[in-house]
Amino acid sequence: MRPTRHPTRAPSAAEPQVDPIHWAERCATRRWGLVGLAVAGLLAFSGPAGAQDATVSPGQTQLNDEGFEAVAAGDLDKAARLFRASLDLGELNLTWLNLGRTLAKLGRCKEAEEAYQKTLSAPKVASPTPVEIDAIVARYRLEMRETCGGYLLLECSPVDMLVSIDGAEPVNCPANAVDLSAGRHELSAQHGGKTTTAQIDINGLETTRLALTITPPVVTKAPVAAPAARPSADSGTAWLGWTLATAGVLTLGAGAYVDIGLLLPAIDDVKKNRFAASRADYDASLRDAEALQTITWVLYGSGVALLGAGVVALLLDSPEDAPVEAFIVPSGGGLQWRATF
Repeated sequence: MRPTRHPTRAPSAAEPQVDPIHWAERCATRRWGLVGLAVAGLLAFSGPAGAQDATVSPGQTQLNDEGFEAVAAGDLDKAARLFRASLDLGELNLTWLNLGRTLAKLGRCKEAEEAYQKTLSAPKVASPTPVEIDAIVARYRLEMRETCGGYLLLECSPVDMLVSIDGAEPVNCPANAVDLSAGRHELSAQHGGKTTTAQIDINGLETTRLALTITPPVVTKAPVAAPAARPSADSGTAWLGWTLATAGVLTLGAGAYVDIGLLLPAIDDVKKNRFAASRADYDASLRDAEALQTITWVLYGSGVALLGAGVVALLLDSPEDAPVEAFIVPSGGGLQWRATF
């Protein structure tokens, strides 16, 4: 309401005693009839300042007057700016109260609550008294609990569940507080094919916490069949394979010995006796060389056969993923066998 000029003299005993708040409201309502309809409860400066009361400057009073006029004209945004301008000249509890009430009517509840908080700590005017101002703040705050929105802070488990509030499109569980109107709200959450619901009552300007929990379904694992037993290295086939392979290697070794150690010198003798005077010596050395050559090829052939049979036996006995390879390469005057098992 608009500040009303108040006589500075004290009322006489014969004059009726009027409550300052109600008197100020009635005076403002008579002069600005629309004020009570637009912003109910704005108060005016009244009464002389006491020794401990804040001093109200003419500039503050003028801006407060203009704020009331803006309210009467229905321009609440302008009224809020004018009340703030008055506060820039000096803080007063009554100006903060009027600003808070205007902001509340604008729906700016959080700013209104901040203004009400400053009302309680700002310098105090003489009238209305601090006790009366505190009572009005308490009443206005109670109204805001019913008209202003509040906040909902969700604690979701698991955190990636989808949440729907009042039938809205499900979204990922919000990490920050959600603004909601005062009153009861319905929530539903879903995760992994399971759903849970909850109801929550939101009070204006309050933050309400709600835990939503969905227990994940129990996953039953199918029993894993034990791997088939593989033939052990000491089975009959493996033993036979290793025996044949070893015999093959030894036979090849014997062939190499005969080839290098005996056949080569015999060939040298044949070459020497070729031009010898004795035909018998040449024939004898040639027969010896041919015999040794036959023995060498027999040993090589037998060794390769035995080794091949052993490798086949090991392949038949080994698991599919076991690396088994064997091959023979020329080496010098004979053959070299390599194997990997």
